[in-house]
Amino acid sequence: MTTIIKLYHGTTAKNIAVFKQLSHFGTRNAALGAAFAACHEKSEGRLEETEGYLYEVDITFDSNELAKFDEDWGGASAFALLVHLAELYPEKFEKARAAANLATTRVKTDDGGWRRDKTGREKLALPVVLAYFTESNSKLISYPNVVEDASGGPSYCVVDPKIISIVKQDVIAPEELSTGRRYLSPDRLSNLGLNG
Repeated sequence: MTTIIKLYHGTTAKNIAVFKQLSHFGTRNAALGAAFAACHEKSEGRLEETEGYLYEVDITFDSNELAKFDEDWGGASAFALLVHLAELYPEKFEKARAAANLATTRVKTDDGGWRRDKTGREKLALPVVLAYFTESNSKLISYPNVVEDASGGPSYCVVDPKIISIVKQDVIAPEELSTGRRYLSPDRLSNLGLNG
């Protein structure tokens, strides 16, 4: 049976024409939380210096194309999903998780400090995750979002972007963007350097 669901995506990216594999969508509250977090990170806390965008989308899928997870895997990256798969199925994914984790490198910054470059681990994790869900004919993954929507509202990670139709894109008004903070989990607020 074909299902169409209306979902939202919050970001700092303007004029997205096609979403990437493993993009996340959820309730309007989750999207506002995600946009707030992205704007906060991009502007180093100065929200007035950046714009957030809210995309409304329709996602069309058959019920047999939906993989359901009972918990949030804690991040929007392919590596975070691979870690979760390794927790669920260690015999199948632990070696790939360990290899991807080793691909994280330290890079010297312009100010003489260091930062972690996670590009390598994402490059290793992405094909493993996509192969697993493609082999099982899963085009999207549902999970309770407890990071950007602390209430645990439903969110979806899309494996096959062809199932996404963008309905509209709006600039999020600054007042509404700042409300996104209240939807974030205490851990996410802490990661942003904000008090709960």
